[in-house]
Amino acid sequence: LMNNDEKNVIYLNLFKEVTETLPPLLNYQHFFSISDRNMWNDESLRFDFMEIRSRRNLLTHRGINYDNEYIEKILKSAPSSSNFINPKKRIQFYFEKEFFHIPKLNSIVNNDIKNLINLEKPIPVVITNNYFMFSFSRLMMIYCKLWVYATKSHELLINISHDLIKLGLKYKTGILISLSIHIVEDFIYCFENEDISDLLKANYLLAVRDIKNKHAENEEKKSVFFKYENEFLEYFINKTDVPLYQVLISILGNDLVTAITHLKTCADLPAESKNWVLFTDLLEIPEFDNAFKIATGNNN
Repeated sequence: LMNNDEKNVIYLNLFKEVTETLPPLLNYQHFFSISDRNMWNDESLRFDFMEIRSRRNLLTHRGINYDNEYIEKILKSAPSSSNFINPKKRIQFYFEKEFFHIPKLNSIVNNDIKNLINLEKPIPVVITNNYFMFSFSRLMMIYCKLWVYATKSHELLINISHDLIKLGLKYKTGILISLSIHIVEDFIYCFENEDISDLLKANYLLAVRDIKNKHAENEEKKSVFFKYENEFLEYFINKTDVPLYQVLISILGNDLVTAITHLKTCADLPAESKNWVLFTDLLEIPEFDNAFKIATGNNN
């Protein structure tokens, strides 16, 4: 008989206990009133979750080789609906990415998942680095979606989107930076009428910049389109009364001289801003570091 806000407080305070008494994931969709349109707007997400869960259950409870139960779960992973990808189509993707880790057997398996158990010699389940990173990104998408619906806030996304960029740069992997972009786009899709924080917009643009830099380093000539890049850029460009936003635009445009000029006019910039990926590498440049100290009142 409680209203939804009161229920959500209980769910969050007793999250561990609630989790242990409920079937995973799908019930949460109904508890937080998430429509299929929003929960599964990525048509392959449900398949991927079911595959990750089935592989985990196989390795935890039944052994190290693919078996009938795993195959049946995968083939029945998505109801016949426009919200969900055809399992056979997604299975093809898994073969292409070698998520079953059988490159030498591909000609024998012939991209047919049933052949994972029909060969004379059992095929072991292997968790490769690529599969692990892929699984992490899919589960993170689900986690962010559920948390935003549960808390009615996107504060968590600000921190996660930023941390993913930092980790992506640290470990030189575009997967995590791309994930930072995807969780912001997913939030906008699900909550199209909600205001988006400036920090979330800024993190989105920084992730876009880093993806483009990675393409340039790899000499990839194909153009990459990001749905909200121009909209967010225009938003910050028009905020001429906020020096920090002009610093952001200048840095994104590789205009360090103008960025330093604007940075000196920023008032009361928190010292913790040095951890923001916008500033991290630039603070190694003496002129920029001096301007940052002025902005944070640390220039003595």
